[in-house]
Amino acid sequence: MQCSALKSGAGACWATVRLMMDILVIGPAFIFSLFIVVNAWPSPGEFVIRQAEGLVGGAATGYAWGCASLPAGMTINERAIPQPVTPSPNLCVPKQVSRGTFITEFNHNLFILYGLLTTIYACVYFTVRAGIRAFRRKERQPAVALSIAVQGGNREQNHE
Repeated sequence: MQCSALKSGAGACWATVRLMMDILVIGPAFIFSLFIVVNAWPSPGEFVIRQAEGLVGGAATGYAWGCASLPAGMTINERAIPQPVTPSPNLCVPKQVSRGTFITEFNHNLFILYGLLTTIYACVYFTVRAGIRAFRRKERQPAVALSIAVQGGNREQNHE
């Protein structure tokens, strides 16, 4: 974006549209696709199929595998683990949930992931742009020119 384009109304509108498209669509889509490819490196298609089969494999019709929270009275075998451990409520115990519930939870988590990626990308985007602008500003500063000011002395003119 150039400053001269921002001075006109149409230029400002187009610059805003480009900025919003970059922050809300292009950046998160790039990060999300990179995340999928890195996690499923040998074969992204096989990864997706394997995950889908794991969600419904062995579940009753109309259900998918989800996570249930740990029971409140769950205890840990102290002899098996030498250090004291408290069970985390974030651990997943497989449980069959209806597909509608699973879809709702998945959509909610996907929107949260999208918001997180968008926020992170926007922060990085604006930081990099500010850094580039600062670098260009330093680059355009003219070198300090040394000059010597010569002042003429007040001489009397001799007229002959």
